[in-house]
Amino acid sequence: MIAMAVLGFENLTGEEDQAWFSDGLSNQLRQILARNPLLRVSAPTSSLADGQEDDFAIGRALGVPFILRGSVQRSLNTVRISAELSQVDDGVVRWGETYDREFADVFAVQSEIARTVALELVAQIPGEREVERSLASQKDIGGTKNAGAYEAFLRGTALADLSSGVESDRAALAQFDAAIAADPAYAAAHAKRANQLAAIAKATSDASEIAALYDASITAARQSIELEPALAQGHLALGFGLNNGQLKRAAALPHYHKWTLAHWCHRVPVRTVLCCALIRAYR
Repeated sequence: MIAMAVLGFENLTGEEDQAWFSDGLSNQLRQILARNPLLRVSAPTSSLADGQEDDFAIGRALGVPFILRGSVQRSLNTVRISAELSQVDDGVVRWGETYDREFADVFAVQSEIARTVALELVAQIPGEREVERSLASQKDIGGTKNAGAYEAFLRGTALADLSSGVESDRAALAQFDAAIAADPAYAAAHAKRANQLAAIAKATSDASEIAALYDASITAARQSIELEPALAQGHLALGFGLNNGQLKRAAALPHYHKWTLAHWCHRVPVRTVLCCALIRAYR
């Protein structure tokens, strides 16, 4: 297994409020590459990504031999994405490319970058079958081909990551609602919607809302799983809703288990991650 880190892509658009797109793109690339069973993909912590360390210092702190970094510049419906894969020890660029595309083509760009990076790294592991298996594992799970839905999803994710209270949680929920309106079959958006409903339920001061919010979260999570049974985040959202919203720990446990198997079983012992999920849920 080869270790690497996907760093946050730099926002060159010139507007702070466009950072959601560059952050979202790097996060999506990280998720695609993380599905590759031959790669161990790390993300820098906030303490490493606060601008105090250069990219190679971050790579050394994470203990990875390779980093993927890049930049994004968007203008109306077009986007320029630059990406490069570098070795941490000597700074040698193993691969680099710049893409000028319509925004609707961003999905193809993501897949192309992930495929090229995986080929470059996995090629170091002998065996054509291994390479083919690793590429097959990167297929998007629960995603969308609708550019408008995807943009709303990224906006919602950026707002959710703020974790600044009920107001930002409700704003994120509105974006996931918009993503689902644009593509009702967008399983990942249903899972995120479930997460936000549960987050609002945890944060609200209105006790009369809590039960209804958790019920809606469970419904959204079930919808996500119905659309894509293999979506790990859907199972995690359902487990959380059942456990925290309805105190049905026995019913929640199989979904935490499925999340563990789908998301981490090839990297971390199932028992370890399952315990972490339960601890997180019981807080």
